[in-house]
Amino acid sequence: MRAHRDQVIVGQGKTYGETAYLYLFRCYVRHFVRHNNNSDVLSHRGELFLRILIEMWLEGNNESYSESEMQQQNVEVDDDSLESAFDKTQVCGQYNYTPSYTLDALKQMVSYICTDGNLKQRVFEASSSYSTQWCLPPAMTVLQQPLFTFIRLALRYAPIHSRSSSTFYSAFSMWLRLLEPWNRNSTSAGKLPAAAAHQARQRLNQLGLTSGPTTRADEAFFMPDAHANAPSKYTREWESYIVANIHLYTTLFSVFLRRSRELDFSAHAFNRSLSIVQRVFRVFSPAVVNVIKSTAALAEMPTLRKMHESNLGGFCPKGSINLNDCASDVNLLLEEIHMQHQKKINDFDVIERFEDFLEGFFLNGGSKKTNQHLKKLVSEAKRIFDLPADYTVMPVSFAATRSRRVETEKDRQDRAISTGLLTETGREQVLAGAILGNPLEISALGDPLSSRVVGSYEIPALVDLSIRASNWLNQKCGLIPPENGAGYSASGVVDGDSSLHLLLNLIQSAENRRKVW
Repeated sequence: MRAHRDQVIVGQGKTYGETAYLYLFRCYVRHFVRHNNNSDVLSHRGELFLRILIEMWLEGNNESYSESEMQQQNVEVDDDSLESAFDKTQVCGQYNYTPSYTLDALKQMVSYICTDGNLKQRVFEASSSYSTQWCLPPAMTVLQQPLFTFIRLALRYAPIHSRSSSTFYSAFSMWLRLLEPWNRNSTSAGKLPAAAAHQARQRLNQLGLTSGPTTRADEAFFMPDAHANAPSKYTREWESYIVANIHLYTTLFSVFLRRSRELDFSAHAFNRSLSIVQRVFRVFSPAVVNVIKSTAALAEMPTLRKMHESNLGGFCPKGSINLNDCASDVNLLLEEIHMQHQKKINDFDVIERFEDFLEGFFLNGGSKKTNQHLKKLVSEAKRIFDLPADYTVMPVSFAATRSRRVETEKDRQDRAISTGLLTETGREQVLAGAILGNPLEISALGDPLSSRVVGSYEIPALVDLSIRASNWLNQKCGLIPPENGAGYSASGVVDGDSSLHLLLNLIQSAENRRKVW
């Protein structure tokens, strides 16, 4: 096919080759997968185009075990609850990240199929979860299982904190777009929502594409994601769409809840990570949750769900789709968020506390605004997962869950040796959440003044000089026992040739510091 002859200009953050590559890709998509096509089947060329895309991009880098293959590989999980969805997500071999230009093309493809006016027409004709008519267009039907598996593996295995973490966040964006087609679907044939179309045109301008007939058609590829506080535009006519994609709303949600505990909730990245969780929770409005729960509670599986699971084939998860099964995971996630937020506040010095007070008093910002977001997040969790009305988030919870049991003396020996250091078994237990601990109670080794971060308002040379003077005075006044002073440099930092004996002295020093101060 011959590409359009409009001028292609290099966009922000893109090389000329990438910009031209994506431009040509959109031309092919518009040609082979046309919008507002009322046919129940794709053209032969259109289906061939999608099958090549699936083989090269969605299934080419990583392959997932099907349910039967998991049993053959002895990785079967003896739990049919929705909570086990994370453990049942298994990749064949090593997980490989997807190139950035491929991720961009896939996101544009997902936006394109979600803005098809034929999708809205078909869904509204079905309109009910009891409908016996399949409501998805042919292109979305073909892509449903490959996209489900691709997103599922990415949410489970893709790196979050490394340079290749774009795979995780791109799959996350595709997932949200598939969850809410009502936010970006056309209001009528050939027309997009005005606000969304304006944002799409701004995105095209950022990419350096000139305004014209071609870029008007390209708007469907750049529909924006909903913000964390944006209201849901769901209406009851979309009920059949949810049932026809029920595992996107349940299985992928369960995988995300477990993995989201790995997000960086430290002070410098707290707001960004919190926004990611908020963007997911806002999708599950009361009306959407009611559809999911009513579908899960039906004694007989509705026809649309049967068609959906048949379309997923061997990759269809078996077991429950009850969101209440994920109560333990959401509790751990909320605990992690609240603990990190509390740690951030506790680390404030006098000036930072005063700045936070002023920001909250005059601008309704700072920790005051964060507390409001956290309160809303807990309220949404109660509603989605049917948590008790008196549920409160505590830094340490001793509630029994499936993954926890009473700790025996052997467990304590496995987790920590007599020196108080974690063994490899203990480390795995802590990372898996099998053993709970409060990070706020972890003691620092050595003098806490020596490990603190120098503030931007401080003079580094004076800070170092003050610490040296403090150490000298503490030793002269007898506040630091002589045996604990060995092994420190003048600045209070451990010397490089320190032995295990010195490390044990530091641990004892941390315990003594609580008594001394």
